Amino acid sequence: MKNIKKYLLIVCLFASIYSCKKDDPSSFAMIPTGKDTLRILSTKWKIIKDSVSSINYTFPWGWIPIPGVYYGTTDDFYLFDSSYNISVHENGHDFIKGTYKLLPDSQILIDTTEPRYIGNIKTLNDVNATFEWPLTSPNGGTYLSA
Repeated sequence: MKNIKKYLLIVCLFASIYSCKKDDPSSFAMIPTGKDTLRILSTKWKIIKDSVSSINYTFPWGWIPIPGVYYGTTDDFYLFDSSYNISVHENGHDFIKGTYKLLPDSQILIDTTEPRYIGNIKTLNDVNATFEWPLTSPNGGTYLSA
C-alpha cells in the first residue's frame, strides 16, 4: 500500500511539473500605448464577426438590436483615421460617423451626434482589433456588442 501511495505521489508530481508551463508573452494580445495605439488603429478594419446580446435595449433613434452573431461582409468596416475621425459601415448601414478619442485603461470614446459610446479595446495589434461596446439605454435595457 505504501508503494502505491509513493508511486501515485511521484506520478502526480511529474504530471503537475509537465502540465504547467510559462506562457509565452508574445502570444498575449498587447494593447499598445500612446502614439503606437493611434498608428495601429488608424486604418480600415474589416468586420469579421459582431456578437450582440441585448435585453430590453433600444438605440436613441428607435432601432432595437437583434441578439445573435453577425458575420461581416466585404462591405463592412470600421475606418479610423489619424485625425480622430471614425466611420462604421455594417449590414448595409452607415452606422456611425463621428470622432473618437483614446482614453486610459484601453478605452475608446466614440462621439457622434447622439449617442456617445465608450468601449473597450480588447485586442489591438497590426492584424487584429477587437472592441467591446457595453451600453445601457434610459429604460435600463442593456446591450453588449463584441
